[in-house]
Amino acid sequence: QHIVFFGETGVGKSSTINLIVGPTVARVSNDTSACTLDSACYETTIGGAPFKLWDTRGLGEGFFSSLFKFGKSSEGELKKFLRDRHEKREIDLLVYCVRGSRAHNALVKNYKSFCAITRRLAAPVVIVVTNLERERNMDDWWEKNEPSFLKLGMQFDGHACITAVPD
Repeated sequence: QHIVFFGETGVGKSSTINLIVGPTVARVSNDTSACTLDSACYETTIGGAPFKLWDTRGLGEGFFSSLFKFGKSSEGELKKFLRDRHEKREIDLLVYCVRGSRAHNALVKNYKSFCAITRRLAAPVVIVVTNLERERNMDDWWEKNEPSFLKLGMQFDGHACITAVPD
């Protein structure tokens, strides 16, 4: 099974993978700069079944970060990455990681660019909402905010509301 994690820079993709695989597998950072500059695959076993978890470069990392990637946009790289995985039949689930805040234009743009197409052609798409440390009950956040996502045309095959902060 191949699971691809994507989202904006700093939303907790690598931290989410570490929650699943182990605390020191994917590099994480509290700095303002991105720590995942290239896609990386982490192998694990869940319930006796093998999984490959793909951590991707963050979207929208800004002008200076793109300079070090020689002008390649993170959006263009993700499209190519997803196309390559799709051709190899290596997308079984797409995980859209977002920060628990109000929906904004970038969320909708990324959904339309990546989730809608993947959902139609290749695999189910789920949303993982991070940064919910202040919520008393994290699932309440989804119940309050799911109608806003639906109103914006964003549909998901499942959801998880988490905090990726280590104990």
